[in-house]
Amino acid sequence: MADAPTSSRTSKSRARVVVAIATPLVLVALLEFAVVTLGLAPPAPAAMEIWDSKEDRQFTDGASAFRFRREWLWEPRPGAEIFGDRINDDGYRGPRAALAKTPERLRIATLGDSTTFGFGLPERDSWSRRLEDALRARGIDAEVLNFGCVGYTLAQGTALLHGRVRAYEPDVVILAFGAVNEQFAARSGMTDAEKILFLASVRARAAAFLTRYATVRWIRTSFSRSEVSLGGDSAATATKARVPLAEFPTLFSIARHELPPTTKLVLVSPPRRADGESNMPATLDYTRSLLDTAQRMGLACANVYDVFRDRDVAAFGAVQTKTLAQHATSPLFIDPWHPSADGHALYANTVLDALVANGLIPEK
Repeated sequence: MADAPTSSRTSKSRARVVVAIATPLVLVALLEFAVVTLGLAPPAPAAMEIWDSKEDRQFTDGASAFRFRREWLWEPRPGAEIFGDRINDDGYRGPRAALAKTPERLRIATLGDSTTFGFGLPERDSWSRRLEDALRARGIDAEVLNFGCVGYTLAQGTALLHGRVRAYEPDVVILAFGAVNEQFAARSGMTDAEKILFLASVRARAAAFLTRYATVRWIRTSFSRSEVSLGGDSAATATKARVPLAEFPTLFSIARHELPPTTKLVLVSPPRRADGESNMPATLDYTRSLLDTAQRMGLACANVYDVFRDRDVAAFGAVQTKTLAQHATSPLFIDPWHPSADGHALYANTVLDALVANGLIPEK
C-alpha cells in the first residue's frame, strides 16, 4: 500500500509537465488564429525566385529534370532523362566517374552553361565528350567530366567548383561562361552570388520558417515599418544582372583560388550566333571581359567565339544588319545560343588546340 502515494505523486508531476508544455502551445495557436482572423498581419512575403516561376514550381513536384540545390541554386536531377540521356547518380551528364582518380589518367572537368551541357543533343555529341574522344585518339588516357548545366552563370559554376568539382581532383578545369545567362535580369532583386550567400545563411533558413506564421509577421511589422520581402524590388530586379559585368572577372579569380596550384585553369570564350548577339549586344561585353581577364591572369584561353565568328563571316560576309538573316542559317548552331553537332566538333577542336598550345597536353 505504500506505493500508492508515490504513484499518485508521479502522475500529478507528469500532469503538471504536460500542462506546462501544452499551455504555451495552445496560447500560441490561439494567438495565430486571432491574428489571421482579424487580418492583422501583412501577407507572407513572396518566395524567392530561384530560377523562374515555372521551374521553381516543378522543383518540388518532381516534374522538372532539375532540382533545387541551395549551394548553387539548381542542378540536374539524377535519373532525369534529358535529350535522350539519363543524368547519372552523381548529378551530372555523361559517364559517372569514381571520385578517386585513376593514377596517371588525365582528368578534365568542364563547367559551363547549356552549351557545355550539350543542349538539344545527345551527350556523346557535346564538346566535352568530343574532347575526350580527341584526347584518346592522340593516345592520351583521359576522361572529361561534364559539369555543364542549363541556365548556369559563372557564379553558379564557381559555387559548384567549390562544393563538388574540386573533390574529383581534376588536372585541368575548363570554365566556359559568358555566352548570355550572366546578363539576364536578376530575379528577386538578388544577383546569383547574393542568392547563394543568402541561402547559405542561418538567417535565410530562419526567415523561411518563421515568416510562414501570421503572428511572426504581425510582430515584425509592429516593431518595424521596413518589412523586407524575399520577393525583391521590381525596380532592382529590372536593373541588376544575374552576374554584373563588374563582378565577372572577380569570379574567375575566386575560381583560381579554389584550385590547388597543380590544377590548371582554362577559360573558354563561348560562341553565339550573330543575330542573337545583335538582339543582346551586352553579351559582347562579357566576351571582352573574359578575354581581358585570361590575359591579365595569365590563363590559357580557348577563343571559341572568334573561331565560330570567323567561320560564319567567311560563309556569309561581315556581320551587318543586311547579313543577319544569312548568319541565322549558320550550320554551326541550332539556335542563336547553342551549337549544332558540327559546332560542338569545332568547339572541341578549338579547346584541344588551346590545351596543346599552352603545354597542357603533349603534341603528337
